[in-house]
Amino acid sequence: MKKLLLSAFGVSLGLSAFAQVSQVAENRHAVLEEFTGINCQFCPDGHAVGNTLTAANPGKFHKIHIHAGGYANTTPDLRTTEGTTIANNSGLGGYPAGGVNRGGGSWGVGRGSWSGLASSVMGASSHVNVAVTGSVVSATRQLTVDVEIYYTGTSPNATEYLTVALLQNNIGGAQIDAGNYNPSGWKCQPTVYKHSHVLRDLVNTGGTAGDAITPGAGVITRQYVLTLPTAIAGTDLELGELELVAFIQDNNSLTTGTIITGNEGQVDVVLSGQTVADMSSTDNHVAPAGLCDNQFTPKMDVTNNSATSITGVDVSYTLNSGTPVTVSLPSQVIAAGATYTHTFSVTTLSAGSNQIDYEVTLTDGTKADLSALNNTACPSFINVMPSSTFGTVHSESFESMALGDDEPVHSIYVEPTDIRAYVVNQGISTGVSWNIGGYGTSANSYRWDFYAINAGEYSEIIWEKLDFTNGSHAMTFDIAYATYSGSEQDKIEVHASTDCGATWTSVFNEAGSTLATVAPVGNNARYYPASGAGDWVTKNVDLTAYDGSAEVMLRLRGTGDNGNSAYIDNINIHASVGIDEVANANNVSIFPNPTNNASAITFNLNESSNVNMEVFNTMGTLVYTSGSKMMNAGSQKLIFDGTELSSGIYFVNLTVNNSVITKKLSLLK
Repeated sequence: MKKLLLSAFGVSLGLSAFAQVSQVAENRHAVLEEFTGINCQFCPDGHAVGNTLTAANPGKFHKIHIHAGGYANTTPDLRTTEGTTIANNSGLGGYPAGGVNRGGGSWGVGRGSWSGLASSVMGASSHVNVAVTGSVVSATRQLTVDVEIYYTGTSPNATEYLTVALLQNNIGGAQIDAGNYNPSGWKCQPTVYKHSHVLRDLVNTGGTAGDAITPGAGVITRQYVLTLPTAIAGTDLELGELELVAFIQDNNSLTTGTIITGNEGQVDVVLSGQTVADMSSTDNHVAPAGLCDNQFTPKMDVTNNSATSITGVDVSYTLNSGTPVTVSLPSQVIAAGATYTHTFSVTTLSAGSNQIDYEVTLTDGTKADLSALNNTACPSFINVMPSSTFGTVHSESFESMALGDDEPVHSIYVEPTDIRAYVVNQGISTGVSWNIGGYGTSANSYRWDFYAINAGEYSEIIWEKLDFTNGSHAMTFDIAYATYSGSEQDKIEVHASTDCGATWTSVFNEAGSTLATVAPVGNNARYYPASGAGDWVTKNVDLTAYDGSAEVMLRLRGTGDNGNSAYIDNINIHASVGIDEVANANNVSIFPNPTNNASAITFNLNESSNVNMEVFNTMGTLVYTSGSKMMNAGSQKLIFDGTELSSGIYFVNLTVNNSVITKKLSLLK
């Protein structure tokens, strides 16, 4: 964007009404430059801290959100060249960080310091005041920015520097962990966050160095004129969502300079032959009755929030980021305050999670819709299961998934109450330097972060259909879980369905102290499994009630109760017979477990029996067999030597006559 400086000291060209700067001595205003990013876990908490300071100091505390660094390398791309330069000169040590009026040296500090810095700034007197306003012509997108500066005292500096930032509010986009740390920021849970106070450009001609100002008597004015693009880096620049922040600095260095004071101002939109309109859209469809129904009728509501009627809209829906299906309605009249409902033709959904987005576009040339944020409805999600089964057994170790992924292969992830469960590893916290996979033998596990989940909120993994026609089946999974104080009832459940999710039956339900594998972890500390195997146990789920069923679906659900975190790993749905009965009758145990080479499998036989031991890896491959042999009643032992095998989880099947018990063994090398 080309910037043109149209006025100098004391001269105004009068393209818009100048801001009215105060000519009374005031205390300094605080300017927070907050460095943030969409993929930064704690950045929403930084936004919340800034919002609190703004509310507590109306008109005195001004925010500039600067998207920069690796956490901002995503879509929408809200980075700017100027913002990156500012961040690189701030001395920040991590995200979120921010500077309150800069101040020289490493001024990009953590959010815990912002309140104290702001109080110090706003408690000191300022020798200069600044005001800023803007106006933009809708037809030409020409923006005029007016700045007034007034020195109420003698400046200690021969030259000071003016910076004017153009910001945009309500940019819809993703934001990791916003639901946990700043839920009020959501426009549409759980995928669209309202990014506000976002730096889009610096209006002043000097860029990050600022424009030179010579302190003196009287009102000093600056006026900038530029033509705004329709989008920056693929993100629309909405005229109705713009604002300005101007500030004065004592020198032109980003590393040693201090912001003396600042102010914010609105951008008025000048319409030519048009009146303001506001259109919004919401979904009005009915989801298919079952998870196996893939026929869907898109349907949306269009509301005219304006004071006058409109004539002419385009309505559209987009399925799974594909080509929009658009219907033009040039003659459709929607009265002021009225809602029009449009029904599209039936379409076929794909297997998996389907996202449906609706949008209305105003085509009435006599009206101007200045902000399109509410033109797009909150995304809707409809889950569809494949029609066929994908196997008879299944294992999930989460090792092929990345930090933050939430949907394992052959499953759909559902979060009806907008909480997230997802894969974690050492990257989840700088304080974790060990493996937090099951028994400490792998990098990844899957976490329900009950520490940050409200009571009653839940999410779940639902696996595609499995064929249980032949053999007997069971499910095992590893878990490490701590309550917070001991009284919480965070819950892990497993349900089964044979009618594609129309009805579900509970097959596993444990909560609180029954589910816990370690002592409570409180004192405002999030629980992470300790290094090694000590925090982990293996849970067995009997699925023999579903033997013979041709289509079985399983779902794993975590429900919060303000406890601490639960970690799940090494989910194995496999063929097994009489787990509980054989275990109780024969007292099977493995020691040592974990082991780095050999373990003894000990058991008691009630009578002479034919015994065989087989060991499988997580892919179901047989890696060892003892061969069948007759063994006498009483205490018996078999030795498994895993010296030649790699680290990981293995399953030991001990067959006693016609019964099988499955035990899990961890090899650590």
